[in-house]
Amino acid sequence: MTREMFAVALYRHAGKPEVTDFVDFSDITKGTPLSAAVSWAFNAGVVNGVGENRFAPDAQITREQLAAMLYRYAMYRMEDISVRGNLSAFSDAAKVSSYATDAMAWCNGMKIINGMGNGTIAPQGTATRAQVAQMLKNYAGV
Repeated sequence: MTREMFAVALYRHAGKPEVTDFVDFSDITKGTPLSAAVSWAFNAGVVNGVGENRFAPDAQITREQLAAMLYRYAMYRMEDISVRGNLSAFSDAAKVSSYATDAMAWCNGMKIINGMGNGTIAPQGTATRAQVAQMLKNYAGV
């Protein structure tokens, strides 16, 4: 799943709010449905760029990027984000980027993102569509 796909999924889940302030990422064409979704998500504090004024819409989303976006989306919706899982239980916990630590701990504590079955949480691993579907199902069941 790409960063674009996940931003669009959250935008749709939010009810496709009207967008009047479009973000000027160099790799997003203004006036497209994608630009509305990414602009809404950016303005709502759900997504960030990847540097150099880019969003990287076609990049495969990592598990920690997904966790960060979902965590920020929960904040946008004013949900309780105080729950934390114990990331130290995973052998690769030190690989979680600093920007995603709270998000990964929240997602793990809420049973949205679980380990990979081999003692890892794979923060930089890409999230497949099937994994994302399960994570969104876990989130919706919260």
